[in-house]
Amino acid sequence: MTGLLGWGGAYDAMHDCDVCLLLGTNFPFDEFYPRKPKKVQVDRRASIIGRRTHIDMGLVGDIKDTLTALLPLVAQKQDTSHLERALGTTEKWRKRMGHYVTRGPELNPIRPEYLASTLDELASDDAAFCADTGTPCIWTARYITAKRERHIFTGIRLEEPGDVPDSVTRLLSTPGPALLDAVVDPHALSLPPHITFGEAEGFSLSLAKQALHGNLDEVIETVKRNVRIV
Repeated sequence: MTGLLGWGGAYDAMHDCDVCLLLGTNFPFDEFYPRKPKKVQVDRRASIIGRRTHIDMGLVGDIKDTLTALLPLVAQKQDTSHLERALGTTEKWRKRMGHYVTRGPELNPIRPEYLASTLDELASDDAAFCADTGTPCIWTARYITAKRERHIFTGIRLEEPGDVPDSVTRLLSTPGPALLDAVVDPHALSLPPHITFGEAEGFSLSLAKQALHGNLDEVIETVKRNVRIV
C-alpha cells in the first residue's frame, strides 16, 4: 500500500520505477501518484482513465485479460536492488511506527495501532477482516498481515449516484456470499427522518431476498430510490 494507507517503501518504489501500472484504481489523492515514470492505466470504465493523474497510455478493458496477454512479454529481471530498497524502507517505517504497538498496554485509551496489531496476532490464518472506510482502512493496511487464506475487506465511498450500479454489480459478481452494508449520512436519506426498527428490518430483508434470487436490477433500483448520495 502507498500514501496514507501504507508505508514509505511502496511510495518510493512507485516513484523510482520505470513504468507504473494503474489497474482498476480510482485513488483520489493525486499528490501520491508518481511523476517520473511512465504511467499505464487499465480499467473497464472509460470515464476513469486519466481522471486522477496524467497517464501515458490508457487501456479500456478487463484487467485479467490484459495482464494475461502482457505477462508473457515481460522478461524476468535478475537485478533485485529496486525491490531491496523498497523492503528496506518499509522495515525502517515499521520500526519507527512500532512504538505505538510496543507501548500499547501502557496507553489509555487503547491506541488503534495496538488494537489492530493484537487482532492480527490472535486471528487465524484464514480469518476475514472487515474495515469501514476512513481511518480503519489505515490501521488494517498497516497492521493486519495479508496471508494466502485471509480475506480483507474495506469500505468504499461512493462520490456519485452513477457509481451505485457498478459497485453493486461488482459485489454480486464475485463467487460466494455477498455482504452489502450501505452507510450514509442520515440527512442524506430519502426515507423518513425517523423510521422504526421494523421498517429498517423490512428494507434489509427485501434487499437480501432480491440479492439471493439474483435480481440485480431490483437491488440497484431499490438502493437508488431510497438512498441519495451527496
